[in-house]
Amino acid sequence: MDGYLLVSSRNIGVAKLLATSALLLGLFPIFASGGVLELTVLDGQSDKPLPVRVRLTGPRGRHPRAGVSRYQDHFLTYGFREKLTLAAGVYQYEISCGPEYYEQSGTFEMARDATDNKTVRLKRVVDMGEYGWWSGDPWFARKVDPHGIQALAEDLHLLGVTDSEFAAKLSADSSAEKLNGPVISMVSISQAAKGEEGGDEASLGSGESDNGDGDLGFQHKFQLDGEKWHTQLANVSDWMLPVNIANGNGDSIVIHQPPVRSKSTRSRLRPRNETRFPDADGEGRFHEFIYYQLLNAGIRIAPVAASGSGPNKLAPGTYRTYVYSGKEFSQESWWSGLKDGAVIVTNGPLMLPRVNGQLPGHVFVAQKGESLELTSTLTLHTRKKIDYLQFIKDGRSVAEIRLDKAAKEGNVKLPKITFNESGWMQIRA
Repeated sequence: MDGYLLVSSRNIGVAKLLATSALLLGLFPIFASGGVLELTVLDGQSDKPLPVRVRLTGPRGRHPRAGVSRYQDHFLTYGFREKLTLAAGVYQYEISCGPEYYEQSGTFEMARDATDNKTVRLKRVVDMGEYGWWSGDPWFARKVDPHGIQALAEDLHLLGVTDSEFAAKLSADSSAEKLNGPVISMVSISQAAKGEEGGDEASLGSGESDNGDGDLGFQHKFQLDGEKWHTQLANVSDWMLPVNIANGNGDSIVIHQPPVRSKSTRSRLRPRNETRFPDADGEGRFHEFIYYQLLNAGIRIAPVAASGSGPNKLAPGTYRTYVYSGKEFSQESWWSGLKDGAVIVTNGPLMLPRVNGQLPGHVFVAQKGESLELTSTLTLHTRKKIDYLQFIKDGRSVAEIRLDKAAKEGNVKLPKITFNESGWMQIRA
């Protein structure tokens, strides 16, 4: 028979209760003879404690439980003197804090009855906030730690809470004001989803809303200050997208997200042509294609990348949206900048772009009969290899730069894109 025995609070995890006490006593010393590791994680530049995600793998592939928020194979910590009670043995660790920091990994050995401390410093790839760009993930379907550790450990400045039940509890709680700081933005209770009870992995239909006017598909309405709110269309392949666009119901639209696996949710979405959009990237290319058709029709709606963290098990910020809102971040300026289209969507690479000196979302105007020449400048930061930069004009690639070749030559000259009629352009890494 199987069961569980809780070990002393000084020891991490749960010891499996075996059928005989003799076997149990034989296993217990493995936990009791370990040691204590005090872990501190610092920002490599400021030397201040840094909230991080830690994936710790110990003997027999086990993941010790620690930190503020605990998950199956990792935990989140504020980075300041986190005490880990560990069994003796060799451990592998991976520590990360979003794409603006380099990840750090390594191994260490915990000796029996040892007491040790380790300080890890994470070096920045880039500080996007210094350039006025602030990260957010406007699709988080879990309960939020009161201090926002799920956002802080992924270096997110805004987290859109779409768990309507949790949001309702916050609204009823007099202490909810502590949560409604600059990092948390809750979905409006009046517009919260009917949702899907007990959805399976990546059930991204949790924002279904009809507002009493019939089915309007998947939406999230975020309550801002006063009577202001932001309507986010939660899936670009929603069958109800044309109706929402025609009614002017969208301030932004999610175009990059994890694949939807719930059968009931998928039935509400337009299926992709798998011949035209094959392989693992097919779903993402299909979503981009739909979004391009909106732009080609002259419909300006800001793009969003969102993780739908919750049932799909992804970390918040796996898909993230950067919005330009100046040197000082605020919730209101972030949503306003998003609506204006000053946006970068990413699942890794970080870009600082300008076109003719202007931010994304800017509308250039030419006189009738004149052509317009657009010159791009950008800085690209990434922790992983990027093959090329691609310049999209009206939905078609008009120029590509192989970055490995450009690195060898030591000089990257970006192409000039000429428009003789109305259109749009996009830069993609």
